[in-house]
Amino acid sequence: MRAKFPVKHMPMAPTPGPLLSLCASLARALRTPIGRDPRLVGPQRATRRGHQFRPHTIRRLVDAGGRRGSIVAGNTRLYCPTHAIGSWQDRNDLLLTSTALRSGYPPPRVCGSGLGRSAARAHAPHCMATDKTDWHDCRLTYGITPPKRSVPEERRREIAALQTTRIAALPIDALIVYDLQDESSRTDVERPFPYLQTIDPLEYAFDYLDEIPQKKIVYRSVSGLDKERFLDWLRRLEEKGGATVLVGAPSQTQAVRLGLGEAYRLRLSEGPQVPLGGILIPERHQASGTEDARVFRKMDRGCRFFVTQAVYSISASKNVLSDLYYRARAEERELAPILVTLSPCGSKKTLEFMRWLGVSVPRWLENELLHAHDILEKSIDLSISGFQELYEFAREKGIALGCNVESVSLRKAEIDASVEMLQRVARILGRG
Repeated sequence: MRAKFPVKHMPMAPTPGPLLSLCASLARALRTPIGRDPRLVGPQRATRRGHQFRPHTIRRLVDAGGRRGSIVAGNTRLYCPTHAIGSWQDRNDLLLTSTALRSGYPPPRVCGSGLGRSAARAHAPHCMATDKTDWHDCRLTYGITPPKRSVPEERRREIAALQTTRIAALPIDALIVYDLQDESSRTDVERPFPYLQTIDPLEYAFDYLDEIPQKKIVYRSVSGLDKERFLDWLRRLEEKGGATVLVGAPSQTQAVRLGLGEAYRLRLSEGPQVPLGGILIPERHQASGTEDARVFRKMDRGCRFFVTQAVYSISASKNVLSDLYYRARAEERELAPILVTLSPCGSKKTLEFMRWLGVSVPRWLENELLHAHDILEKSIDLSISGFQELYEFAREKGIALGCNVESVSLRKAEIDASVEMLQRVARILGRG
C-alpha cells in the first residue's frame, strides 16, 4: 500500500522550461558510469507533477533547478518547492526525510508550500531541522577519553587545558569524545587494564573542553539508560550543537534497559537535528559477513557517517569496504563517509588490550611490533602504511574514506605519537 505523506497536494504543475531542464539533467545522470560516481546514478522516471527517484539522486535533481513538483521517495510522495532549495542544508532535509520514510521510521514533517526555508519553519514548527554541518565532508577526527571520575577537579582542569592547547592546533574536522563501558560480559578473558568509570563525555566535551573550536562528536552507550534519561541527554547534546555515535550493549548477555534500535527510533522522532554516526567493525564482517547489511540498516535509521574500531587488519578492512561498495552499487544508494580509526600501540600490554577489545591483529604484524626496537614508532609506520593502502583502495571506488586517530593512553609518549600519526594522515589527505 502506498503511504501518503501528510502535506497538501501542490496546486501548480511545473512549467515546461524547468521540467525540460530537470529531465535533461536526469538523462545525463543515467549516462554517468557507476564506477565513476555511484552516488549520482539510479533509474528515474518523470511524472506529470514532478519526478520519481531514489534518495541518493536528490542532489542531482535539486542541482538541476526547477520549480514546484512532487517527489516520490520510496513509497511516499513528497511535495516540495525545489526552486526554494538552494543549499546543501535544504538538500540534506530531503535526504534524511526520504531515508526515514523508506525505512518505516516516524518521518519528520517537511514543509512544501512554496515558502523559503525560514518562512516555512515559521509557518510549520514541526518541520524537520538538520544539523549545522555537512558531515559528508568530515574526513579527519581525533578521539580521546575523558579523565576518570576519581581524578580531582583541579587535576581535571589541568588535563583539559593541556588537551585544549594540543587539539585546537590540529587540522581536524571534529573531536571525538568516547564513552567507555565495562565490556567484561563480552569475554571470559581477564581485562588487561582495570575498568574505571570516567567523567560524562558530554560534560567533558562541552564544559571542560569548551574552548576547543572544532566540532564535537560524543559517544554514548545507551544500554544502561531508560527512555527519559536518554531523551534528556539528547536534548542537552542538541543544545550544545554536538553530534553523536550511539553504542549498544557489548554482548547479548548484558542486561539492557534501552536497546540501540529503540535509541535510533527516539533520536529520529525526537531529535532528528542531532547528527548521528554509527560504528563499523571490520572484524565482525570477517566473522559473519553481514557488516555491510548492518551499515545500510543503520543508514536507514539516520546514521550519516561511520567510525571503525581501531584497525590493524588491512585485509579485513578491504573486505568490508569492497562489500559495502558493491552493495551500494547494486542497490543504487549513496554510501556514507567512513572514518578508519588508527591507534598507536606503545607496549605489549597495550597490544594485549587491543586484542581483548576485539581488534584483529594479524600474526605477521604482531611479530613486527613485538620484535621492533621501538614498538611505538613501528606501530605508527605500520598504521600509516595501512591507511595509505586503504585510502587508495577507497579512492579508486569513490568511497568517502577518512581517518580518526585516537589517543586513549595516559603515557606522554603515546599521546605525542597520536599527534604525529594525525599529522602524517593529514598529509595523505592533502592537509599538510
